Amino acid sequence: MTDKDCSLPCWWGFTLHRDTLQTTKSTLKNLFPDLLVQSNTGEKSTKTFMVLPTGPDLDSENGNGVVSFWTRNSDNRLVAVNLSLDYPADSYVDWSSYMPTNILTVYGEPEDVTISYPLDGLPRGTSYYLIMSYPQKGIFVSYMMYYATLEEIIDDSVGIPICNYLLDVSLFKMWIQTEDANADDIGISLDALDSLQPNEYHLEDISTYDMASFTEAFSEPDTCIYTLPYDEWVRAE
Repeated sequence: MTDKDCSLPCWWGFTLHRDTLQTTKSTLKNLFPDLLVQSNTGEKSTKTFMVLPTGPDLDSENGNGVVSFWTRNSDNRLVAVNLSLDYPADSYVDWSSYMPTNILTVYGEPEDVTISYPLDGLPRGTSYYLIMSYPQKGIFVSYMMYYATLEEIIDDSVGIPICNYLLDVSLFKMWIQTEDANADDIGISLDALDSLQPNEYHLEDISTYDMASFTEAFSEPDTCIYTLPYDEWVRAE
């Protein structure tokens, strides 16, 4: 699995806005039946997907993934692709190239980094989402992380750790989309990634890190940074 000889926006040899649904189907033999997706404005697209049996047990979600493809019906062009993977560390495939350190090395400083917590778990939940956004490049990456130990986050006077340990990732998602792909094309509001969701915070508003210092820190594997104490967090409106 490689993006070798691919230029953005590209995914495993497929070039968005150039390749068609027929190209996808002829290349990938184990696709599931097509699904017709219709947006609120009536624009239609075709979604198809395949399961990646990369885990130790096909009956388990661990290590297995799903790749979804959206083709805009008006011009029959591939406009968005999504990879979703549960517990990548349990897979026999080495997914380290999709983890934060390598993403930052390949694509550089993100335009935005946000941290999201479960609605019922802020700030003492056992997991959080780390979301890195490159809207100008059409790339959005999300990691659901587990804390190494609950004891690390019990004291509200101490910042919450944000880490990039592969073993802590329970769910990984990556979007690649064309510049003009939007909710009207695929029936899913990728534009929502440009606005904060409930219990989602810009990293710069809850820590001393900006995009440059975050990129420098997370360019090293197995690294943790810390937020400000929770009572000092700022919610950007």
